[in-house]
Amino acid sequence: MDEIQQKLAAFDAQLAGEGGILRRIIERSPLIFAGVGLIAGIALQGFISRGGTAEVPVASWVFLLVVCGVVCVSGFLLSGRGKSKRRLYVSAIAAAVCFVCLGAIRFSHYNRVATNDISRLVGEQRRLATVRGYVVSRPYIKSNSNWAFAKFRPYDAGSSFYLRVSRARGNDGWAQVDGVVRVQAAEPVLDLQVGDYIQMYCWLERFHPASNPGQFDIAEYMKRRRVHVAASVKTADGIEVLKSCGEGFLTSAIRKVRLLAVEGAGGLSREGPGAGLVEALLVGRRGNIDGKTYEAFRQTGLLHFISLSGLHLGILAGFVWFLSRRAGLWLRGSAVVCALAVVLFVLVVPPRPPTIRAANSLVFLSFCVFRQER
Repeated sequence: MDEIQQKLAAFDAQLAGEGGILRRIIERSPLIFAGVGLIAGIALQGFISRGGTAEVPVASWVFLLVVCGVVCVSGFLLSGRGKSKRRLYVSAIAAAVCFVCLGAIRFSHYNRVATNDISRLVGEQRRLATVRGYVVSRPYIKSNSNWAFAKFRPYDAGSSFYLRVSRARGNDGWAQVDGVVRVQAAEPVLDLQVGDYIQMYCWLERFHPASNPGQFDIAEYMKRRRVHVAASVKTADGIEVLKSCGEGFLTSAIRKVRLLAVEGAGGLSREGPGAGLVEALLVGRRGNIDGKTYEAFRQTGLLHFISLSGLHLGILAGFVWFLSRRAGLWLRGSAVVCALAVVLFVLVVPPRPPTIRAANSLVFLSFCVFRQER
């Protein structure tokens, strides 16, 4: 073997890694231990809690986290480059165990119910209560007109929203409480805004689990959102606004931009089901789609076509970038215009996770382009 072939073989051996697959992962993809460890910790603690066994105490996870953290740091400090492979492997495994502990601690903290949570005041039977709190979601007006049996048992339009309770009235007066409840009002509530401090006369009860196989489990769904109690109000008069949050300049501007976007999307198709469909595709609001069209999309498995995702935002950013470049803007100017367009779009559409993730990535990419241009 000549000298050139020997150097090529040595180069290939260096790329492949002399320490095996574990060493290659440590050198090239060290963050994989963090991701896999967090997922494993969350799954492990969730499996233990759902299996009927008592959860592992958080103190045990914290102790194991401290021990593995010391092992990890000492191993990386003592195992220099090319020295003590065993210490390097041990420290990498200890780092993975550290993130397993962090995932388990995160799961336990997320599912922990505070001592003054509103759910601790509600038993198996519903109870009449007077509560105060802040509105944390915009009231949603719902109607059962699309229900198949609506003509046999008509219902009036109702409202639903989420309320973060702060005080509850008992036999000894007002008490400090915490937690979020899902409010169902039998009448439309039109004068509430996010941030309003209200007093409500309602019935409180826990969510009931699914009674039939295959039925949607509303209790489990709400538990994942850390909501354990439902509140029902007979009339809109049972809700009293104690302190209105008002509407600042920025909030008013955002609301006007959203109204303009919704009116513009609906104006593209004013008759038939097309108006609601265009509104869902452009601004992500599916409330105006008629029941037959929505059911057709659901039964054919194409419901994701009328849901905004990162692809829609990517197409918009690419189109804005193309127009900016065609207009003669430099890279920095195009990056600024693209970032502003993405931010404006996020303010208009509903804040759903796929859209927010795509917006963060595009704004970061625009920032990188802005910094790299000389």
